Amino acid sequence: MALALSAGRPRTRVAALRDVDDARAARALLPAPDAAPLLHLHLTDNLLGADPVDALRELAAGRRVAITLHDVPQAAEGEARFRRRSAVYVELCAAADLVVVSSAHERGGLRALGGDADHVLPLAIDARQVAAAPGPEPTVGVLGWLYPGKGHAELAELLAGVGRPTTLVALGAVSAGHEGLDAELAARCAALGVGFRCTGYLDDMTLLQEAARVAVPVLPHRHVSASASLGTWMAAGRRPIAAAGAYARETAERLPAALVVADDLAAAVTAALDDPASTVLPADVAVGPTTAEAAAAQDAVLAAWAAPSAGRAA
Repeated sequence: MALALSAGRPRTRVAALRDVDDARAARALLPAPDAAPLLHLHLTDNLLGADPVDALRELAAGRRVAITLHDVPQAAEGEARFRRRSAVYVELCAAADLVVVSSAHERGGLRALGGDADHVLPLAIDARQVAAAPGPEPTVGVLGWLYPGKGHAELAELLAGVGRPTTLVALGAVSAGHEGLDAELAARCAALGVGFRCTGYLDDMTLLQEAARVAVPVLPHRHVSASASLGTWMAAGRRPIAAAGAYARETAERLPAALVVADDLAAAVTAALDDPASTVLPADVAVGPTTAEAAAAQDAVLAAWAAPSAGRAA
């Protein structure tokens, strides 16, 4: 996503850092601060290594820095992890000259932690890159990395009660650090009488083609703060069912008729299995922003911030 928003920029760099030494080495690859006094980073704490705040300061030394934060901490990820990551995100906000997030929900989350964001720029959605073609098999798909708490296990329990044979399809690979989760899910589904298939890593086009074919597209994670998976379903021509949560509701307010927000996920999935055509994104429903629109919005925010008279937004 970050690369798509920066397409064509000769000074775009990609890095995942392990420590401050990596940050120092990455800084050495950048133009000198007098030639490039501004730095914009799309990041999560994990991309900055073991000492994220020190790594950010090392990268930004001598420059003004703007950050677009992703994966804002939420209490649902567990108390110890939430507490640790929350402290880091507050410090990242304080260390940056400009902070951008991808949803009002994320901005509210930062404020609750004691940080803040200057701007909300929604994630890009390029709809209908392939034609939706839900197949006849009763498959229910979850898209993206597999990790604990994303909702696969809960969805398997739900499918065990729909009263018909179904298969849970995980469209993506297991996230690093959670190796074996696919085997655990397969065993759990087998015990419940639910089919299970994990595709493993898929390139972008293959992912869209697979997403276009499943009978019912679902986002079962209630606590997501901003989700590229939702836009990927729409890129596959789908109108996904999302478990009711703050981000799903926020997106539905902005893009009415582009998704189904389900307070009763079991009822919504059962109805969609009866009528998979209801999960096809209607031709007359506009969604966005497109990548071009999102890039233009990002450029406008950064240009205003870069102006000599600009300070941090109130």
